[in-house]
Amino acid sequence: EAATLTSLVKNTIKAHAYEDGTPALIMAKTNDLVARFSPLGNFITASFSILDMATGQLTYCSAGHPPAIIKRKAGGIDLLSKHSLIIGAFSKVNYRSGKAILRKGDTLIFYTDGITEARSNGDFFGEERLVEFIKGLGPTPAKELPQVIFNKVWQFTGGRLSDDIALLCLCIEG
Repeated sequence: EAATLTSLVKNTIKAHAYEDGTPALIMAKTNDLVARFSPLGNFITASFSILDMATGQLTYCSAGHPPAIIKRKAGGIDLLSKHSLIIGAFSKVNYRSGKAILRKGDTLIFYTDGITEARSNGDFFGEERLVEFIKGLGPTPAKELPQVIFNKVWQFTGGRLSDDIALLCLCIEG
């Protein structure tokens, strides 16, 4: 059932993305479809972003998903903190888009809650620990960053994960 819902959301977002709307509008349309045709109580978190490669402007909508992280080339960290409700729980939700600028050398990191909710002795890995870990990393190629983060979470949990983990890292080359 979860795989079916995930597929429905992914394909609905993809279909609406070709209509030239904002991420918030695309998420709202997706939500309306899921809320209408899914069993009551089914919901999903999702994040959808559009990156203008010419200007570096990222427009995003996070529907209950953990906030993406921007690791700045200069060493700072920014969270994509504008949030909206999960998809499928309520109809006619007003989703909001956020904006950020990515510059050359910045890395954008998307992750699932399997990272922040990973546990060790009842303690969560957590968003704060994740941000501090990423902030403390030296220059790390985007293609290696998911494995570096995963290794840290694996070490924290003693190799006992209770949820799936997904990581996507994108570096703006230049």
